[in-house]
Amino acid sequence: MKKIIILAIASLGILGCNDDNSPETTQVENEIAFEIIQQGEFQNTINFSEPQTSVITNQIELEQMKAEMVNQFGDIFLYEDDFSTHYLLYIVDIQQPDNRYSITIESIYENTNSVTVNVSSVFTDGISLDTVINPFIIVKIPKTNKPINFVFN
Repeated sequence: MKKIIILAIASLGILGCNDDNSPETTQVENEIAFEIIQQGEFQNTINFSEPQTSVITNQIELEQMKAEMVNQFGDIFLYEDDFSTHYLLYIVDIQQPDNRYSITIESIYENTNSVTVNVSSVFTDGISLDTVINPFIIVKIPKTNKPINFVFN
């Protein structure tokens, strides 16, 4: 009889444990609205081994980004912001073989610990200029104190 009672108590203890998928531990993700500020391609390319990402949080970083764009790619980015309410995300894709490639932001989600930016490389049918490029995109998001993670699909 004692064995049955001990077995019943042990079974209740095991069944009462929470797993990682319980509602108390599941993180809720909220989609963040974003605005595309500039999107295009650089033709004076640099062959990165992986996409380059930057979170621009102040005017000094914005000026550094502009200088990098001019030095590396010969392009200029005209944008001004006081960064009191928004940040910029600057993403340059790896070298692509022609102008039919671009990158896009699929979604941006925020959870309790971080912000996740889902980036996709897009290939479109059409006329190819056979010019090696680095696609880029710059988007504006609401200011956050959370780390920003970039996920490339």
